[in-house]
Amino acid sequence: MQKLPDILTRGAERTPDKVALTFKDDRYSYADLSVTVAALAAQLAARQSASQTRVAVLLPNCPEAVIAAFATMLTGGIYVPVNPLLRPRQIEHVLKDSGASVLISTSYLFQSIAGVLEALPNIDTVILSDATEAAVQTPAKFEMLTWQEALAGRPGEASASPHTPTLDDPALIFYTSGSTGRAKGVLVSHRNLLDGVRIVSGYLNNSAQDRILATLPMSFDYGFSQITTAFYANAEVVLTNYSMPQQLLGELRKYRITGLAGVPTMWAQLVTVVWPEEITEHLRYMTNSGGRIPSSVLQRLRSRAGSAKLFLMYGLTESFRSTYLDPAQLDTRSDSIGKAIPGVTIDVVNANGESCAPGEPGELVHSGALISMGYWKNAAATAERFKPLPKALSNGSPHRLAVWSGDLVRRDEDGYLFFVDRADHMLKSSGYRISPAEVEEVIHASDLVEHVIAVGLPDERVGQRIAVAIVPKSLHEDNDFAIRHVCARELPPYMQPDEILILKSLPLTAHGKPDRPGIRDLFSAAPLRN
Repeated sequence: MQKLPDILTRGAERTPDKVALTFKDDRYSYADLSVTVAALAAQLAARQSASQTRVAVLLPNCPEAVIAAFATMLTGGIYVPVNPLLRPRQIEHVLKDSGASVLISTSYLFQSIAGVLEALPNIDTVILSDATEAAVQTPAKFEMLTWQEALAGRPGEASASPHTPTLDDPALIFYTSGSTGRAKGVLVSHRNLLDGVRIVSGYLNNSAQDRILATLPMSFDYGFSQITTAFYANAEVVLTNYSMPQQLLGELRKYRITGLAGVPTMWAQLVTVVWPEEITEHLRYMTNSGGRIPSSVLQRLRSRAGSAKLFLMYGLTESFRSTYLDPAQLDTRSDSIGKAIPGVTIDVVNANGESCAPGEPGELVHSGALISMGYWKNAAATAERFKPLPKALSNGSPHRLAVWSGDLVRRDEDGYLFFVDRADHMLKSSGYRISPAEVEEVIHASDLVEHVIAVGLPDERVGQRIAVAIVPKSLHEDNDFAIRHVCARELPPYMQPDEILILKSLPLTAHGKPDRPGIRDLFSAAPLRN
């Protein structure tokens, strides 16, 4: 296989009538899905003037989102998934930074960002997945197509694409928060994606008998991988959009799901309700990524899930998946992130570039398979995160590239890894990596504050809840309300602060920098305000 869409083509050739994708009451066979992907690819190819055209897909989990992703990559374009939870300013950043020329979305989401699109010079084609011909208004700036019009091309015309992708060509861009504020695009190759599904489906023992529930956003690499894993294994993927625990449990039962991926916040909600017995009759495994499951939640989850195996995993968008804990180790090492996945080497490195002794904290450094192509059009940030291993650890290869995670871990005598802390100030909440700087930037831009610092506070439900300490320009009773109003307007829900602390001045370190640990301690001493 030379490109990710080959996994779908292979399924259509081997088992054309087998169900590949289910969404609500709609079912798509591998043949149906492959034909529809080829039809949209033909339409996209006709609009490509050069290779690597970026196609932004602003959709919830739905068949059109899957079709758009695979059609884009089939033509040699670059798929840019955009989380519908983002506010217009974040969506504008992704569209502008990626240079996307095609946008695929719904009528509602399109209208919500119409003002943003008018200011973006690159977007020239908009495809609306839910619009009828009569409903499409055509601004002079865009060529507007309904979904039916976009699928009107002949599948064979996809060969007219100016570029046939190969293993080492870029396939997609995942946007992820960085320590400097605005989200950075992680450029992922076809090789990265194919190696990822091969390795992960290997240790999960996926097969054509699996039915995998994909409820995490496709803009999240962990969410997208549920779809690619299913297609690689010739299995069935059931698409859904998570809203309530009862809804998800109903889908597990209705579709007889065998594989479920989640994040700590989802598990914390699912263990609060009773699981029907029929679920455990079919559920074979669960996976967790995006943060540590609190021990109390972990115990209840295992008791609810019966004999289903639970895989605790760790990864970065920059290198997809780094480690997993063998389910057989859960009874003795439930707080471990496990060992390196096949094809990957994990080093724990100290400040001197030396391998840490057992029990000594150091930075987790990932080398071997799955290292992405770096940050999209950001050479400086790429050079900071993607660096060669120290000579002493490179096995004689002085240019062996690695991803330096920024996470502090320790390794025990048996080689199992344990997360310690972040080396930088990044936060993790509800499975999302969040930059404090991006939260701070929004509040600063309001012109309501002199200073602002965002920190994370431990929370069993979401991992870390966001808290901000502000020094307002003037003291008013409505300072708290005004800040919350700004954040609700400008930030997606998972980035909005739970607590706001109003100070006369910020605590500083001896070097005159904001004392983040000291500010964090102030929240534990202050009355809760939310």
